[in-house]
Amino acid sequence: MRRQTDLARRVIEMGGGEALVEASLIWMFTPRFFEVGREVIDQLVSAFFAGSGPEPATPEVLLAQLDAINKHDVLADLGRIECPTLVAGGKMDVMVPGYAAEEIAAAIPNAELAMFETGHGLIVEEMEAFNQRLAAFLKATN
Repeated sequence: MRRQTDLARRVIEMGGGEALVEASLIWMFTPRFFEVGREVIDQLVSAFFAGSGPEPATPEVLLAQLDAINKHDVLADLGRIECPTLVAGGKMDVMVPGYAAEEIAAAIPNAELAMFETGHGLIVEEMEAFNQRLAAFLKATN
């Protein structure tokens, strides 16, 4: 996963934040979704660059975020979580591989793990299945 942040750093340095957004799509979605979800992806990109939203992060801010990601390791602290927890992951996720979601869920006491047949953009690619699983989890925690 460190190689991903190294590559993201190079993309930012060479093409800025817009280039990172475009490149990240490859990491976010499965090849199948690129075909069947083209309109959805185009809408997401348009919304991201819409003038009505907040100003896009500068390359310096993006690089600082990558540094923070590389330094952020709280796996050993996850055992202190006491509230009901649902960890969702994509079996084809390149950004946070499925084994990492499994590791996170195993580290949180009594956490539930929901794995989907998709990539990092699972809440978009498998919106209905994700929403059903989340609703069931929330209903069970009442």
